[in-house]
Amino acid sequence: MYKKYFITIIASLIMVSMISCSSSDTDQTDKSTAATASTSSTGTIEKPTVMLNLGETRKEKVLPLKLYEWDGKQQLVSVPSGGTDGETLKMKENMCVVEHGAATDTPIATGDPAKVIEKAECEWVLYKGDGAMKKYNVGIYKIEITSNGNSGWTWSSSIKLDGEE
Repeated sequence: MYKKYFITIIASLIMVSMISCSSSDTDQTDKSTAATASTSSTGTIEKPTVMLNLGETRKEKVLPLKLYEWDGKQQLVSVPSGGTDGETLKMKENMCVVEHGAATDTPIATGDPAKVIEKAECEWVLYKGDGAMKKYNVGIYKIEITSNGNSGWTWSSSIKLDGEE
């Protein structure tokens, strides 16, 4: 007799857990559509900047407004990531390597309408300019200038996406 009740209770628990863990396909589709609709891949070109951490002070640096040819090269590099009691911890980050010499002669100006074609997966850039290599906590996007069709890679901070403040 107890065996019959035990089997009924177990079967009921399994049924309830199966029902509660399942979701309909329409719910998933509605959620993904809403997420896609809220993110825009078009925007306007603006002055690219990055915030530099110089010890306890922060300074805004203006980056060159250019389009670059980027071959997808990445490098694992140590970057500061905070710490306690004045000690700075270092973590390794995957950085996109962008070279100053890879800048194109393609004209780009603030106020130009643009479309993001691709976003690089790295959140840091190792910039090889005229002097020493610089580490910037900014990503890069491949964009297309919609007014003339020119495309190339540029700083993620150089495009203000529609819907962003």
